[in-house]
Amino acid sequence: MQKQEQTAKTIDRAADDKRSRSRLDVSRLTEEESAFMAFIDENMVGQPAAKRAALRIHRAIHNPLRDPNRPIFSVILAGESRTGKTHLVRLLARWFHSDEKAMVKVNGGEFQERYALNRLIGSPHGYIGFNDANDSSRKPREGKKDTSALLSQYNLDQSRRGSSRDVTFVLFDEWEKMHGDMINLLLAGLDDGEFTLANNEDVNFRNVVVVMTSNMGMKELEASMSSIGFNNDRASGRKPSAVEVEASVQKAYRQKSSPEFRNRIDMLVVYESLSSAQLSDIINLEIDQVQRRIMAVAPDRLFVLKASERARDFLLNQAIASEDGGLANLKRQLNECLLEPLGTALNLGMVKMGDLVEIDVESGELVFDVLSGGMEVDAFSRIPILGQGEVDLSTTEARQAFFSPTHVSLAPGMPLSGYATIGGALLNLSELMFLQRAVELKALARFQSPFLADYEIRLSDADNLDRLTSRAFSLVRDLTDLMGVKVLASETTYQPPYSVSLRVRALPGQVDLLRLRYSEISIELIN
Repeated sequence: MQKQEQTAKTIDRAADDKRSRSRLDVSRLTEEESAFMAFIDENMVGQPAAKRAALRIHRAIHNPLRDPNRPIFSVILAGESRTGKTHLVRLLARWFHSDEKAMVKVNGGEFQERYALNRLIGSPHGYIGFNDANDSSRKPREGKKDTSALLSQYNLDQSRRGSSRDVTFVLFDEWEKMHGDMINLLLAGLDDGEFTLANNEDVNFRNVVVVMTSNMGMKELEASMSSIGFNNDRASGRKPSAVEVEASVQKAYRQKSSPEFRNRIDMLVVYESLSSAQLSDIINLEIDQVQRRIMAVAPDRLFVLKASERARDFLLNQAIASEDGGLANLKRQLNECLLEPLGTALNLGMVKMGDLVEIDVESGELVFDVLSGGMEVDAFSRIPILGQGEVDLSTTEARQAFFSPTHVSLAPGMPLSGYATIGGALLNLSELMFLQRAVELKALARFQSPFLADYEIRLSDADNLDRLTSRAFSLVRDLTDLMGVKVLASETTYQPPYSVSLRVRALPGQVDLLRLRYSEISIELIN
């Protein structure tokens, strides 16, 4: 008997020796998470807590074990006004739906009275504005908003703007201003993942990311600082510390919300005050955004902006100098000092395609100098390449080597031979800007292989196979020859409605560029 026990212990020890123990590293990012966070870092300055919230939201959306009976995620973004709280929601919408406006937005200030609840959930039966859910004639036209109830299922679905991603973003801006009945409605959606409209139509809130912004506690903090002698925060040069802001937000949060409400919120993020250095970084992002806007609204008069350091410092100092200095004032300064003069110049025909507009400071104000035909050298002389620093493209030989395809078909434009040697005769500058970005992304893909993901691209034509084939050929040429994107598989439907499906491996940035180039294609991430 004793020998049998010893044998059993020996077997157990042997089994233990064969088992290995390792600790799970759940902080490690997947490839898509790495690409997502790179996108967030590129487009958001500072705010580490908000970036952590973005990652948690991304993981919640993809989590197969999340609670299926409640919303995907709920977060409150609080802190000082004008620190960019709604910017996070726009970035999420842009990443998941390729459109930063792909959301339902509820302005809390518009729902301070009880009667405004009807605008959210509709009017009850017998009241003006009642919308019978069974009356198909009352349904809004495709692409139009259901005005009878802002939070109708139709509006939630339509807010994705054609995206196939099964997630909806609902933003409650300044939620603390809403009437208590609206808060109770929100509580029901957070608790059960659904609520009922006035016409008894059920709304599914389970595929929703709920984001609430708030300035709660900030008035109290400002009042307390004034009472102890600081009076005007901006004038005295003293800003509330992060600890003071956090404490004031937490106190107001406990006062303005019930325990039931707080228990249903996944995360409270307190935004930090923006430093001068961070505002300077935001200026750079905003100027880049202005350049993209020029490309979008004036492709026939495409010109390039070049702001000097003095001009950027001028905008920064103007933003900081104001009493309400910060992000909002920075945007006002950009509108007044940059967008309005440039818009006037466009309307008066003072700039034309290919011009370089240099922005500088003279006698205490911004001045704009136009270098006629100067865009080519500025836009293509130096291109930053990850892992190599800047590549010098100032010579014809260097450009020829870099823009390696000597014959590229850029549908719907024209085939251009020797693109890099066109010199001053720039035939189509919008095509050249597309080429620059495409080739830059091709180079980036060589160094960012962990960020590559598989996508399905679909082209369709209801009744013309030849037209579809021609368009698909141009698309494949752009993908393979110009952008260096791998086409893994393809499938063609030869019966009407005709379609071509391509499975490709690409960077998110390459996919964004394709969406701009081919507005009629649909692109879906393959998990």
